[in-house]
Amino acid sequence: MHSPMQKSWLSIALILACMTTPSAFLLAPPTTHLVKHYQGSTRLSASIYEDVNTAVKQAMKDKDKEKLSALRNIKSALGNALKEEGAAETLPDEKAILILTKLRKQRQESIEMFIKGNRDDMVQAEKAELAILETYLPQLADEATTREWVSAAIQETGASAKSDMGKVMGVMMKRYKGKTDNKLVSKLVGEMLGA
Repeated sequence: MHSPMQKSWLSIALILACMTTPSAFLLAPPTTHLVKHYQGSTRLSASIYEDVNTAVKQAMKDKDKEKLSALRNIKSALGNALKEEGAAETLPDEKAILILTKLRKQRQESIEMFIKGNRDDMVQAEKAELAILETYLPQLADEATTREWVSAAIQETGASAKSDMGKVMGVMMKRYKGKTDNKLVSKLVGEMLGA
């Protein structure tokens, strides 16, 4: 028989042995929580995809139908991309941002179309969905910052005429993809090149 003191030491030895085996790491909680920046705020998160899943659950609890509908649309788009990734457990944020950027562009185009068609009810619905969508995207640069970047790209490429617009746009898209509003960039490049 072992004394109580020996049992304690045996328990500690067993725990330490388990902790050093590879299978023990499978039981450890994941430490993938990284600091993410969405719309200028900083928060702890595993991924945008997981944040959307959490928000869907919360909207269901809150019985917020409009928010739930928007979040389900976002989750569906991200889920489709996740299936394309294959064996991945979660969608990389870079890929999620590209998908959300496309969704934002679709919402903006829909808003323009509904405004032209005098569909105020649909405009409001699309704007609400766009607002929710944008909470998961990095904040876009303001006009002054974008203007500085465009000016630098023009100088870098040596652009001087409307025919050089493609060169400048190429530099801007490569360097600032997802950080600027593409319509604003196009407008500023056109203005600065006298187009």
